Amino acid sequence: MSLDEDIASPNPQTEESKAILPEKSKSVYQRAHGNFTNWCTQKNVETITENVLLAYFSEKSKNYKGSSLWTFYSMLKSTIFVERGLNIGKFGNLISFLKSKAGSEKPKKSKVLKKEEVTRFIKSAPDDTFLMAKVALILGIYGGCSREELTNLQVDNIQDCESVLIVTLQKSCRTFTVVNNEQNFLKYYRKYAGLRPKDVQHRRFFLNYRNGKCSSQPVGKNTFGSMPTKMAEFLGLPEPSLYTGHCFRRTSSILLGDSHSRQPIAWRYSSKSKQPKEATHQKIILEPSSFQSSTSSSSKSLVVENENSIEISSLQNDNLDYSTLNYSNVPSVTLNNCSNCKISIHIHIQDN
Repeated sequence: MSLDEDIASPNPQTEESKAILPEKSKSVYQRAHGNFTNWCTQKNVETITENVLLAYFSEKSKNYKGSSLWTFYSMLKSTIFVERGLNIGKFGNLISFLKSKAGSEKPKKSKVLKKEEVTRFIKSAPDDTFLMAKVALILGIYGGCSREELTNLQVDNIQDCESVLIVTLQKSCRTFTVVNNEQNFLKYYRKYAGLRPKDVQHRRFFLNYRNGKCSSQPVGKNTFGSMPTKMAEFLGLPEPSLYTGHCFRRTSSILLGDSHSRQPIAWRYSSKSKQPKEATHQKIILEPSSFQSSTSSSSKSLVVENENSIEISSLQNDNLDYSTLNYSNVPSVTLNNCSNCKISIHIHIQDN
């Protein structure tokens, strides 16, 4: 018996073969198989061979990426086996073709926002339309958050401590802070958080926002993925579609790298001893003063955390004598009941 004759003979569907298709996405698999069957009818194909599948996927490759072709292949592999008992996984040339398509694609990195663009968007974009996007941008950049982390952020993951937000990303075991600055970033968070309806049945922080109001529906990751593009469009940046869902994370990484060559202004603290892993420590400069060459004031800020409380002590003195400044001026720090944690202390001094 030839291969073609064997392929052309339908295989009776048994309960075992039907079980190959996942129950939740069975309709998607059947739709993919239906599209392939319709293509065969249009091409007058009566027998499924490797060359037929090569022709089919060759056409598909004109409109779909290699990753999508693999998805179609996976679904057809299951449905064709169920319908005809044919294992297309043995078609080596077809698999080589799919690998070549996937390997030839170069991943596109998202473009990043500059500091002045971040500040300009937060200051100039109307709150009625972009308030939720502003909060997502602030948290996304300060925390280096992916769209999945923003999607899964819970109300209980954010502590508002007057001059600082303490945000815990439970799944990735990371903690970061958003320190209030001259732009008063925290006012956008508080304004948005205050719009949360009282009858919301879930704890997801981000809710759909429209015309200055929040609904009870949580925001999905695709919405976060499209936010950078909309921000770029508002700012009039070229090629806004290249600002993808990775924009917040990449922008955070770029600003963090840039901050190593500057005096740090934003402080990060370590995770609580209860956390299984150390927090991510970042120094991302977003304050307007970071764009200036000098300032009239100096500050020393210490963030101390133990198992029971978080204390933020600061000293500002516009008339400080720089010639006498030394480390003895730094307030003392006492750490109690701390374990498995990392403490970072940054002293920022800018001369006139």
